[in-house]
This record gives sequence, structure tokens and C-alpha cells, in this order.
Amino acid sequence: MKKSELRKVIKEEVRRVLHERIEVVTNEYEISHGEKPKGSGGWAFRLEDTPRGQDGEIFWPKSRGAMTYKDSVKLAVAAAKEAGKNYVVVLP
Repeated sequence: MKKSELRKVIKEEVRRVLHERIEVVTNEYEISHGEKPKGSGGWAFRLEDTPRGQDGEIFWPKSRGAMTYKDSVKLAVAAAKEAGKNYVVVLP
């Protein structure tokens, strides 16, 4: 394989991996509550294209009661991937 072909393959793979990566943003929650999100509760998220977006889709994990933050984030990340979004913002 030529160097130019290898560079092209690497660039395409990097783009693919970066596109699949979902970042969880907690600043709004931390400003409101004074600490990082943790524990159980009724969690809500906003699915965004950018980390500071304000017009994304609101996502509430469906459950029959309180859900752990960790489990809620997993569902929110899956929803973001399905929606083609790159950021999950934890709402206060």
C-alpha cells in the first residue's frame, strides 16, 4: 500500500471514530447543583450537535421510577447515536 493510500485510509477511519464518539457534558448540571451528577433520580438530557447547543432534542429515559445516573447516561448516549448527535448534555 502506498503512503498516500494509507493516509487516506487513516483519515477516513479517524473521521469515522470521531463521528461515533459521544461526549457527555455536565457543566449545566454542575453549575446548578454545585457537584457532578451521581446517584439515582429522574434524569433528563439534551441531545446536541455542539457542546454548547441550546436547541437539541430533550431525552428522558423511560423507567418506572428512579434510575441511576450511570444507567440513564447509557440510554442517553444510545439515543444520541441513533439521532446522529455528538453531545449529551445533562440537564439540571
